[in-house]
Amino acid sequence: MSDFLATDDPFILDDRTLLSRLLQLKEYCKKIPFGGQTSPPSWAEFMFAHQEELADPLDPGKLLDPGQLVWLYQNPEQANGRMTPHQAFLLAFLRMQETPRDLLNQLPAAHRQLYYRKLLGLQERPALADQVAVSFRLNQTTPALYLPVGTLLDAGQDSQGHPAHYRLQQSLLANHAQWTDLRWCHSTDNSAPKLGRIAYDRDNGVPWPQQGIRLFEEGAADAPLATGRVVSSAVLAMSGGIREITVTLAQAADAAAISAEVSSNSEWLRLEKGIIKADSTTELVFSLGADAGPVTPASGLDGFHEATPLLKLYRHDGEQVPEVISLSVNVQDLPDVFFSTDDGSASIDARSYPFGNEPILGVGLNLVAADWYGKPGAVTVSLQPEWIDLPSESFVKWYEEYTVEVASQSQSQPIITNDEVFKVQAVIGSRGSAIELEGKLASLFKQNPVVEKSKVSSTVSLPSSADYIIQIEIQGLLGNTVDSQDPQDWPSWLRLELAEQDFLHAHYWRVLASQKAGQDPIQINPPYTPQWKRLHVGYSCIDVAPRKQYQLTPFGHVLASAPPAQIVDEKYRWREEERSELYLGFRNLSPKEDLSLHWQLQTPRTLDISWHYLTQDNCWAALDASVTDHTEHLFRSGLWSATMPQDAATNAPMMPSGRVWLRALMVPVPYDQAGEPSEVATSDYPWLRGLHTNSGTAVRVNDEAPDALVFDGSLAPGSITQPLQKIEGLESIDQPWPSQGGRAPESEVEFTQRVAKQLDHRGRALTWRDMKTLLLARYPEIYDALPVFLSAGQTQAGGRRQCMLVIPANGQMDNTDPLCPVFNPARLKEMTQYLCEHASLWLELELLNPLYRKVAISYQVDFTAGMNAAYGDKQLQLALAQHYMPWMCDQTSAVQLGNHLDYYGMVKFIQQLPFVDSVKELKLKDKQGNFQQGNIQSGENEVLLLSLPVFDAETTAQAVDQRNDL
Repeated sequence: MSDFLATDDPFILDDRTLLSRLLQLKEYCKKIPFGGQTSPPSWAEFMFAHQEELADPLDPGKLLDPGQLVWLYQNPEQANGRMTPHQAFLLAFLRMQETPRDLLNQLPAAHRQLYYRKLLGLQERPALADQVAVSFRLNQTTPALYLPVGTLLDAGQDSQGHPAHYRLQQSLLANHAQWTDLRWCHSTDNSAPKLGRIAYDRDNGVPWPQQGIRLFEEGAADAPLATGRVVSSAVLAMSGGIREITVTLAQAADAAAISAEVSSNSEWLRLEKGIIKADSTTELVFSLGADAGPVTPASGLDGFHEATPLLKLYRHDGEQVPEVISLSVNVQDLPDVFFSTDDGSASIDARSYPFGNEPILGVGLNLVAADWYGKPGAVTVSLQPEWIDLPSESFVKWYEEYTVEVASQSQSQPIITNDEVFKVQAVIGSRGSAIELEGKLASLFKQNPVVEKSKVSSTVSLPSSADYIIQIEIQGLLGNTVDSQDPQDWPSWLRLELAEQDFLHAHYWRVLASQKAGQDPIQINPPYTPQWKRLHVGYSCIDVAPRKQYQLTPFGHVLASAPPAQIVDEKYRWREEERSELYLGFRNLSPKEDLSLHWQLQTPRTLDISWHYLTQDNCWAALDASVTDHTEHLFRSGLWSATMPQDAATNAPMMPSGRVWLRALMVPVPYDQAGEPSEVATSDYPWLRGLHTNSGTAVRVNDEAPDALVFDGSLAPGSITQPLQKIEGLESIDQPWPSQGGRAPESEVEFTQRVAKQLDHRGRALTWRDMKTLLLARYPEIYDALPVFLSAGQTQAGGRRQCMLVIPANGQMDNTDPLCPVFNPARLKEMTQYLCEHASLWLELELLNPLYRKVAISYQVDFTAGMNAAYGDKQLQLALAQHYMPWMCDQTSAVQLGNHLDYYGMVKFIQQLPFVDSVKELKLKDKQGNFQQGNIQSGENEVLLLSLPVFDAETTAQAVDQRNDL
């Protein structure tokens, strides 16, 4: 029977102590007379008398207290031989009763052990080895390293001084892959545009949050994703000036919702919206000021590698931008135009005689600009000279004395008959030859400019002195631009030669020479010599078939002509608005290499997930067939591995370059919308604490004595740093998280308690106690479960259902508010189904979250002398939060149901704070919205929260930080 003796058994058949027995004996002896006297003393005076007082046993004041006998029993050396024989006999008799009493008290334990072990065959649970996730890092000279299953890792020593070894549970082909990016896009509302976030970007300074992150959580870091397209066209190459871009769309669109940018070296330049026709729904006008940079190709900008500039049209309302069918540009005051005359190089910004001092037919000027090269169609060059020293009257009037004899009519007639007679011939010059542009005669002084000023944005104005415009249409110049200010050094240039009519300088000199001596001076105006102050150069061009068009994706782009991505598996054919998209980027990972990940997760519900990888064709391809997923679709922490296909890309433009990209399409498994009793929002998605590459799991082993495995609690992070034996090529081992799943051998007391609970409920949820026991045993994330009795209107199914409140353990909630922890409805539904499987078929059970009710508080306090009022107020609020809402600040505390706010207790608490001198006023707001001086009582399913006057995010963060530091 000694094998079944339990030393810690609360069930005692005979729980009487020595003192209680002596007290009982004393009371009994008081009822028995001693001797035959009329008023005899009782046997109590005899049995409990002091030895030195036996000569007068009738004196009741000389009795020995039973407690003194107990003391003498426990300390017999203190009796010194003075104890009376009958008292010694009494104690000896009581001592003899202890053995049968102990045997009697062991009878329940012996019976229980006989029942548990012999009849039911139950035994204590043995120690369970813990499991740990490890990540391997290779040295720079080792491209890959095979680590076989069973590789031993060194974790130091256990509490008994034995070596602590962990054995790798799976083979692993490690490489240099590194996790560098985590991005997502999702929609919070089917009618709203999708939101995106870059939650982690190692290379661009977006760090990983130390505490992890809830996937797809809403926050300030979310931004609406841009939808639209990017157009590549040579017509966009504009070095400067006042630039206007007109976009013609294939379909009508909301012009006000579309924004535009153009590429410039390594950045995008934002375009201003210009004036468009009121009835136009397919034409967009944008402008770029002269102070902005040049519009140029930008190789590598957002993954684009086009040789021509880019125009990005985008919007943030979720709608797409229609196809662009044409692009036209209009540039005014083009800089960097190179100019020369027949006399040599000159500047368009300086005073100049473009045709020389005495122009004759055939003289001309040369112009060239890099913008005119490589254009896809005709370029209309506009020249706006600021002529100076023009005649004060029309050319016809000025030149009326310049006549020519007409022989047939025997009379003279004016040579200049209209103001537009002075013309230039456009010629495309090239090295060694010149091509005359047929019909390209332009008047130098034609009135009414052909370029309408109204077409230019209201923010742009033409030079007021430009009264004449010379407009020449040329084809885009071919060849490569050169670094020379002389147009004639370029492969091609525009030459304007004076044609048909010169300015009559020779005629003027002949007239003067014909004057005879003695005659009156001939009255004739000197000929006009063309001279300008400066030359304004502009041009316009149109591309009726833009070279390439791309559609924007959440974090990149794809050719607009590419077919849309298809989801072949019907299981994952979700509607666009239902799914959330998670993107993972990995550097130093090549096709055909293994990717081994360990996910550290806390997930409220199961997910349907489809995995894809980005291919070299810039599209997503299914990866699920090669995935080994021990996380059960990211439902729990574990390993995830896959071999990258041969066509996996590292520089596909749909995502940022330099990484291999994976995409997970996620949607929560549908569940019955039972209704959420709490107004606190929860998430359906995991809390991701971390992700490591080249990972495996290892389990604790003791090869010398497998049965003597010692579990000292979870292995602290960083305990494993090296293998037991050196492995060439392995630089280090990282153990980022503590071990999990370990268990110490079950003690006798733990065994008894566990079996007693099992026999109590026998796997049946018949009582509230049964339900609580089953829930706490199955779901360690629950801190407590309590029955509540609500009215018919407070439950989802009237009065038929039984209701139970479940309180999350600290840090195990499915929302992000530490003040109001709640479970996700899907998790509550899973718990409910578990209980219903163990209960009567007629049970209608509803598990609920607590309801959180905020109680506003108003107070006026005087702080101690020298205390800053603002600082003291924050300290007071923090003290109130820690006292009345401790679960927010303490990892060991949990939500308190049915709490009430004691008005005078709160006054006392504030008054006793060391930095508070006195409380002048304190009021609490009741349910009716009135501030009053009285207690606030919560409902049975309510948790009262203090709504402090300035209890802002900063105070909450401070409290949470203190909790995390514990």
